[in-house]
This record gives sequence, structure tokens and C-alpha cells, in this order.
Amino acid sequence: MKHYHALLHFLILGTLLSGCGKPEEEEKAPEPTPTVTVQALHRGDIEESITAYGSVVAEPGQSTGLSVPYEGMVTRTWVVPGQPIKAGDPIVEIAASAATELQVGQAQTALKSAETELQQVRQRYDLKLATNQELSQAQRATDDARAQLASLEKNGAAGPRDLKSPVDGIVVGLSAQAGQTVSAGMSLADIVARDAIEVRLEVEPDDLDALKVGGNLKLIPVNQPSARSVAGVVRMLTASVNPASRLVSVYVTLPKDSGFLLGGYVQAEFARRAEGVWVVPIAALLSEGEGTHLFLARDGKAVAQPVEIGLRNKDVAEVRAKALKDADAVVVEGNYELEDGMNLKTK
Repeated sequence: MKHYHALLHFLILGTLLSGCGKPEEEEKAPEPTPTVTVQALHRGDIEESITAYGSVVAEPGQSTGLSVPYEGMVTRTWVVPGQPIKAGDPIVEIAASAATELQVGQAQTALKSAETELQQVRQRYDLKLATNQELSQAQRATDDARAQLASLEKNGAAGPRDLKSPVDGIVVGLSAQAGQTVSAGMSLADIVARDAIEVRLEVEPDDLDALKVGGNLKLIPVNQPSARSVAGVVRMLTASVNPASRLVSVYVTLPKDSGFLLGGYVQAEFARRAEGVWVVPIAALLSEGEGTHLFLARDGKAVAQPVEIGLRNKDVAEVRAKALKDADAVVVEGNYELEDGMNLKTK
């Protein structure tokens, strides 16, 4: 038994001695200090590109309608909608309708009757049996009848005639069809002069502040390889939102030699500009949830700074925050591994 207790005492003593000199807690390894690239915060100018789309339309009031002042019958059409034409080209052939032929016959009869009455009044006048007033009335009635018949004949009511284009242009509407009876004054065709076209853009309401009347923008024809991009001039900004598209129409004047096709699709490029604002590279921005922040290097520490974003493009962005100051060192590379308050080295 004595040997057993001695052995136990020896084992306990050995265990105690083996723990002497060992620290109560192991020392933690030092955290690595990341090396980042910084850039001095500065103020500058920035442009944000905006794209809008639209189509080529006829300028208001520049469409010329062809019509006749009598009821007629369309006998033939010479053009199709969209066809380019020159001044003097025939558009529609039209003849008098049965009612107009009757009107011409009545005008011819009225003139013959007026001429006969005038001759009789002259004979009585020579015999002192008619007054000057009666002679004047007969002469006026004859002149009116002759003018009425001449007007009908001049406008083609007495026979088939071609309605011709008054300008070099494009046929934008053709309502006449062969065999159709048309009323007096009805438009048979609409023609737009070649240089009387413009672009109607559909723009987001938020982007209207980037445009002004008289300002320039770049217009690019879509699906028209033969036409080049041109500089357009804003003619009018409308003041209403299209209820279907929720966009605002903007009218842009084309240069006379644009070569754009009427009805063609157009892409417009313009820019919103800010001057003298804080500008940082896009790489400096980090998104977290709904917010955006960047890191500043201050006194060897990483400082997370929430910012509000203004204009931006593919290279830089405008940032706003009251805590920013001139020459702040903004981390532009290595920021993804940083946490607020972390030690860092700069290069």
C-alpha cells in the first residue's frame, strides 16, 4: 500500500511540474495589414450620356394636299405612298363625275343664255329702248357665267386631267383609288417636301433638364447603313406626358442633307453635365444594400464613408457627402478587402 501511495504522489507531482512555465493563453497571430492604392479626391466636371429613341416625321404644316374644287371620278393613280417624286410629276388622274358634267353643261347653257340676253339688250340700247343700267347688268351676268365655265374647265371639270406635285418631295398619303368618286375639296394625296422633315424623340421626363431649345444632339439612323449620323437642333420641348408610353415628345430639326428616311427609326445621344463636383473613379464605389460607400485612408486607417451618387458614366461618378474634403485619399484598388477602422498601407 505504501508503494502505491508513493507512486501516485510522484505522478501528481510530475504533472504539476510539466505545466510550469506555459502561458495561460496562447498569443494571437497579428492580423495582416492590406496594402491599397489611393487617389486624391478632387473636384472636376462630369458628363452622363443619355440615349433616347424616336422617328422621322413631317414638319407641321409642311404637307401639301392635292384636291379639286368639284366632284370628280378618280380614273388612275400614278404613285404609291412613300414614293419620292419631283415637282410636276403626275400623282392622280381625275375626270368629272356625272354631277360635275351636268354642272358644266348648265354653265355652258347659262353662258349662252347670258350672251343672248346681252345681245338683245345692246340692240334695245342702240334704239334708245334700254338704259345704261340694264346694259351693265346684262354684261355683268355674261361675265359671271363665262368666269364660272372657265373655272370649271381650268380645273379639269370638262375632261380628264392629271393632278401634279407642286414640289420635290415624298408621297406620305394617298387616299384616292381608281373608280372612286371624290367630293369637292377632298384631299386625294399628301406630299411632303424632301427637306421638310424632322425627328420626334420620346424622352424620359427626368432627362428633359439635359435638353434645351436650340441645343445640339447626335442623331443616328437605325437600320439605315447608307445614312451617317448628324447633329440635330432641338426645336421644341413639349409639356405633356404621353399617357401610353409615359414619355415626353421632343422635336429636333434635321440638317437639309441628312438623308434620313421619312418614318425611319432614330437613336439620339446627348448628355447631362455637372461642373466643379467631387469626382471619383467607379472602382472606388462599393454597394451594400440600398446604399453606396467608399473608403478613405486617414492616419493609416480605413474609414468607410457613405456617399450619395450624382451623375456617372463608365469611368467616373459624382459623389456627395458633407464629410468629404479636398485631398482626401480615396481607396481605388484593394477596397473590397477593407473594413471600417482596419489598419492599411498605401502605395
